[in-house]
Amino acid sequence: MSAEPNGPAYRAGVRTGDFILALNGQAVQYVDDLHRGLSESPFGEPVRLELLRRMRRMVLEVVPEEIKT
Repeated sequence: MSAEPNGPAYRAGVRTGDFILALNGQAVQYVDDLHRGLSESPFGEPVRLELLRRMRRMVLEVVPEEIKT
């Protein structure tokens, strides 16, 4: 996984190379699972990401934001 610099995931601590294991307790096997879960989460409401970084399990809270174009 890679996180957009200065985006919500990056600010929460997600870094390039992290493996997302679960979003709000739901297993994430594919990037589509992550996208679907995030699209179903209201903007501004924290989501819980469980991830693996360098063989260490971590839990981070990310607050999704609406993409501004």
